Amino acid sequence: MRLIRGHYGLVHGQKTTFKKEMRWYRITDPPDTDPVRLPGVTSILDVTMPQSRRDALVRAELTNPLNYALNREAAIAKGTAIDTWFKKCLLNGRLYGAPHPVERQCQRLRPLVRNLIQVGDQVWADERVHHIDLGYAGTLDVVATLPTGQRAVIELKSSAYTIWPEAVAEATLQAAAYAQAWNKLHPDNSTAAIVTYHVTPYLAHGHMTTGPALTKAIAAWNKRLQQFASRYSAMEL
Repeated sequence: MRLIRGHYGLVHGQKTTFKKEMRWYRITDPPDTDPVRLPGVTSILDVTMPQSRRDALVRAELTNPLNYALNREAAIAKGTAIDTWFKKCLLNGRLYGAPHPVERQCQRLRPLVRNLIQVGDQVWADERVHHIDLGYAGTLDVVATLPTGQRAVIELKSSAYTIWPEAVAEATLQAAAYAQAWNKLHPDNSTAAIVTYHVTPYLAHGHMTTGPALTKAIAAWNKRLQQFASRYSAMEL
């Protein structure tokens, strides 16, 4: 599997308001077949995000482009540090000290990490998954067994202050996409739940989806896939 990148813009009439990186995966499945180029989960969600949220992001960027870019880069760096610490702890089965810039965020996650380590089951991290039939691919955060005994896809997000309901909903769709693809690829290690964790320096919010709610989340993700197919042609590459 190989990750390739491009860019797309949001088109209003003949004007592109901003461009964002587009993620593509080149998948060969089954082996010895011609590779298939599949869009990434996060890019599909970006292209199909609700217009109200898109407009808010555009306004924030246009108000102060330099400040927007600096804040975005800082947020990415902190998110990467939290993500690296989280996965290192789970994969090695021990709690490590947290990097100073994100120490408070990691402190909020310590109970979750401790509980997952105590389960003692196998953990998968940064697994690339794909669904050839439905036409998407991506890299999930973690698959692990919860203290309840359910194996789950865990999606970790970070923010500076506020955990918006819209962000929780988008993360749930992202995790649902990964769960659907993972279960198709790994039926012997299938997941029965998805868990999204949003963390700030002040709190951590966990949201678990299972049973009929998980089925509904997967259906909502598949609807976004259909929207992507119709909207993608309107994007500048």
